[in-house]
Amino acid sequence: MGIETNYLLLIAIIYLVGCNPHEPRPRWNVTVNQKYRSGEIIKTDSSIMEYGKYRNFNMFYEITKNDDTLTFISSSTITESIEKNINTNGFQMNLALRSIRDSTYLHTPFGMKKIIKIYTETAGISDATATTYFLSSGRPILYSWDSWARYFTYSHTKQDQAIIEAIEKDTTGFFHLRKPPLPVPPGNE
Repeated sequence: MGIETNYLLLIAIIYLVGCNPHEPRPRWNVTVNQKYRSGEIIKTDSSIMEYGKYRNFNMFYEITKNDDTLTFISSSTITESIEKNINTNGFQMNLALRSIRDSTYLHTPFGMKKIIKIYTETAGISDATATTYFLSSGRPILYSWDSWARYFTYSHTKQDQAIIEAIEKDTTGFFHLRKPPLPVPPGNE
């Protein structure tokens, strides 16, 4: 084979490799309801939920209309306490991430559904705590912060909506609906 033939063969291989379509990522068009802890809907919007590589990690993430992204710790992640002490220029910072995994079965019109809950808290950076509720497939369906008076639901089907309603109505403590604080009585301000 001559140099020209090798060169043409190399170009053909590069072209064929470049033409291979990437494997499609699992994708769901979801309705996002932002709710107060009382359950009242503040805002309804739509987003795309995807699963795939995000910053070199396989995880679920939400893409909003503004192209913002929100990532979720995976329901397949082993949950444990992780603590790292970082010393930078004599300043020591404790980066602690503690995740607790729990699951339950909830009765819905579509039968019993397993829901996985991962509660994650950080220490040393902020007092932020987040809880994500996952379907048994691993897709997030409800996301909340304990420090906020709001939470977010992600529904793709009527079955998702029924599961969200079952989570919200749960009385076992698996999902906590915190009522907003009562207003300060006049004269006590």
